[in-house]
Amino acid sequence: MAKKTAKKSRAKPASKRRSQQSPRGNSAPGQENQHEYALRVRMYRQGLGDCFLLSFPKPEKGYFHLLIDCGVIQGTPDGASLMRAVAADIAQTTAGKIDVLVATHEHWDHLSGFIQAKETFENVEVGQVWLAWTEDPRNDSACRLRTERAHRLAALWIGLSQMHQRLDVDGQARSTLERASQILSFFGIDPAVDKPPPAGLGVAAAAALKTTGDAMDWLRAKSPAPRFFEPGEQIELEGTGGVQVYVLGPPTDTAKLFKDLPTSSGRETYGARLAAAEREFFTNALFGDGMEADGLQFYQALRFESKYRIDEVGAQEMPFFRDHYFRPSDGDDEAWRRIDANWTNGAAELALKLDNDTNNTSLALAFELPDGRVLLFPGDAQVGNWESWHVDDNGQPRVWQVGTRNVTTKSLLNRTVLYKVGHHGSHNATLRAQGLEMMIDSQLAAMLPVDVYIAHEKKGWKEMPFEPLLDRLNELAQGRILQADQDKQALPGESADRQSSRLEAIERFLARVTEANQPIGVATPGKKNVQRPLYFDYLL
Repeated sequence: MAKKTAKKSRAKPASKRRSQQSPRGNSAPGQENQHEYALRVRMYRQGLGDCFLLSFPKPEKGYFHLLIDCGVIQGTPDGASLMRAVAADIAQTTAGKIDVLVATHEHWDHLSGFIQAKETFENVEVGQVWLAWTEDPRNDSACRLRTERAHRLAALWIGLSQMHQRLDVDGQARSTLERASQILSFFGIDPAVDKPPPAGLGVAAAAALKTTGDAMDWLRAKSPAPRFFEPGEQIELEGTGGVQVYVLGPPTDTAKLFKDLPTSSGRETYGARLAAAEREFFTNALFGDGMEADGLQFYQALRFESKYRIDEVGAQEMPFFRDHYFRPSDGDDEAWRRIDANWTNGAAELALKLDNDTNNTSLALAFELPDGRVLLFPGDAQVGNWESWHVDDNGQPRVWQVGTRNVTTKSLLNRTVLYKVGHHGSHNATLRAQGLEMMIDSQLAAMLPVDVYIAHEKKGWKEMPFEPLLDRLNELAQGRILQADQDKQALPGESADRQSSRLEAIERFLARVTEANQPIGVATPGKKNVQRPLYFDYLL
């Protein structure tokens, strides 16, 4: 069976050499010497959003700094101030020089800091910018994906706005619409404030991705030659003593790229499959006021052909419809006969589909340290992205040839000692058999960038993080999970069946975890702000 040789390249540091210094933080004196390698992974705790700073020690002196994402979800109280605090710490820690800046995908909770703290980042030198192939403006497939995403987002934006004007929605329908509206926050749109342009779908499409698009444009311009990666590529971080980076996703196979949910059995992940979204929501929202769809194929989702349709205003003028469908409520209300609002039922699912498809374009990376340990940073990769890691475009097992070694995805997962949990612990962002169950290293730990208050109370995402996934991750990692909104002292938990071996594992883990001295104020129930450290540091 033929093996595909992966492309290999090098990532150079932002500057030739820097003076020897420990990565800034609060590590206890001598703590670095307790660990052979002493890589430091910093997870910022700004809320519901990703920002990770990896500092790889160089054999001679200095550190190779690699930043992965920098954002917080739209609607986070005082979000801009939080991101400015994060950016200031990044600039100070790196002495104003980031060797590699990685942006995994175009969502506000991963990119907002580059806009909200733009003045700080403008003064930071960046050696290389890494993006997925889906962000390459020279790639025809990537451009088509972006255009389609913009139109779908615009249709959702317009549809939700018009729906509130045209329908008297309450109860369950209103809850559904609110959940759909909140998906817009992943694209930097605040549904309570931002209204779509009135000039039609084409103009709205351009405006819909402007916020996150501005962040991506800034990133592309930050480096004279940004790099766009496809799965199967391999990079060596120059000057780090042999740290290898393996590009796992996103897939170039569109079938995988748009597979964001498990099959009907639900066995790929740790939760059941959601119902498939229907295009009917977009169709009715757009065409209810006679809007043009700019060539989008929404017509087939309409319930009836045009010759059988009567608009609502016209129907109200006809005696039959007026008597049987629009009669004022007098104890014999006939409103239940009407189906004109049924299309709203798919709003939340359609919004989730749009969100998930963007997540599936995540640049997923595995970092192999010189001693063989692996760090997994999948962005917000969904089912199809994860599944594609194991095979190449020809359906053959993916193999990276590194010197005399053959490296497979399975071997990388087997040796994973740190997992950045995908999409804040969502049900379809961690694969089961081909993902988490392959992470069998006894030192496995996880970092979970989630804020439960923001997810549950501000956004209504009650299953973020997903409890069955957390339960299994807790078992495999023996409790070694750092969650952005929880103090590390709470890590052992309150269960009565805590085993001594598990407690010992947690204690050894916590000995390598430190917190920032600098506090930040974050929102909690009751609209009270509490202080928590700006970041967690984990030394490996």
